[in-house]
Amino acid sequence: MHRVIIVFVLMLGITTYSQKNFFLNNAYNRNILKLNVLGLPSGMVSLKYERILLDKTKTLNVGINYLAKRNVPFLNMFDSWVEDEKTLKILKGTTLSNFSFIPELRFYLKGLEATGFYVAPSVRFDYYKLNIPIEYQLEQFSDHITLNGPLNVFAFGFSVGKQWKISQRWYVDWTILNLSYNMASGNFEKQVPLTAEQQRYLDYELSSFLIKNVDFTYDIDERGVKSTVKSNMLIPRMALSVGCRF
Repeated sequence: MHRVIIVFVLMLGITTYSQKNFFLNNAYNRNILKLNVLGLPSGMVSLKYERILLDKTKTLNVGINYLAKRNVPFLNMFDSWVEDEKTLKILKGTTLSNFSFIPELRFYLKGLEATGFYVAPSVRFDYYKLNIPIEYQLEQFSDHITLNGPLNVFAFGFSVGKQWKISQRWYVDWTILNLSYNMASGNFEKQVPLTAEQQRYLDYELSSFLIKNVDFTYDIDERGVKSTVKSNMLIPRMALSVGCRF
């Protein structure tokens, strides 16, 4: 009886090991889901799905970012771009939300399966929703309006990084540098009746809104304010992600 139990336990162990080994090596176990931990302090949830292709030195990656409505994160990074204190004040009061979709093709350089140094061309689609408060001082009192609208960004870029396999299922992915060329355009407006005095003071405030490489135009009349933003920028990024293979 004891021998039967021992044989049963051994057979169960062998079967479990075989199933596990099959699971780890068959063609369907080619997925890695990763979370970028560097985005968490700013409230950004950044997920990436990596699919190992049949040529195991190449993988297809799809990233999704989501940022709930909040103030502009890491505003100090804009110091070298902002050309006026009034502009910085406007940016400090601005709130935004964001959704990003980022497909990427990776090439692992040492011929290892999703491990080691890699290079990766990518494209990126960003959708932002912004609320931009503009304060202005009238002769008798101060007032403000808030411009609302979307900002759409298309980018193409190139990444260099390294991925480590730290156990059978767990990976660490360090995107050392992602350099992307970003083309942005947005329209922001506020429909509200404005007196001639309000129009004059709003024009004074908006005329000093200056950010390097950003083309900002606006139109003010008795019905409100309409503005357009266009920009082309080369932006560096970095990511550090933890992933689970399944």
